[in-house]
Amino acid sequence: MVTDDFGRVLDDLGTETIKRFDLEESVDRECVDECFTFHAMPRQKQLAVLRTLDDNLVKTKRVNYRSPSSYALKHDLERCVNFYVSNLQCKTAMRILGYTRGGGTALNPQFNISMKSARAFHDLSLARVS
Repeated sequence: MVTDDFGRVLDDLGTETIKRFDLEESVDRECVDECFTFHAMPRQKQLAVLRTLDDNLVKTKRVNYRSPSSYALKHDLERCVNFYVSNLQCKTAMRILGYTRGGGTALNPQFNISMKSARAFHDLSLARVS
């Protein structure tokens, strides 16, 4: 997708829907620290996160429980975008992009991503820091 497409996706979803996604993805539904939510990120960072995930991950039909968890993806993502990304922001971004979450209410769920793309994304992220 083009960056403008992600802007339209965010506009179409609206702030309230993205806030709901953040709340649903948070493990402690009573307390979501505002600074770690996707909706509180500056728009340019939101777009960078969505673009990076979309450009590098490939969806599978079913959740791949051998794929990296959201926490591992978050670290790869941080190395690629060069700024801090919380686990919650990563999970919400995956949801915005239409990925299916596994693991029920697990803190660090897996998604429906191919192992090949997950490995390539990890390798790319490591190359960015060396």
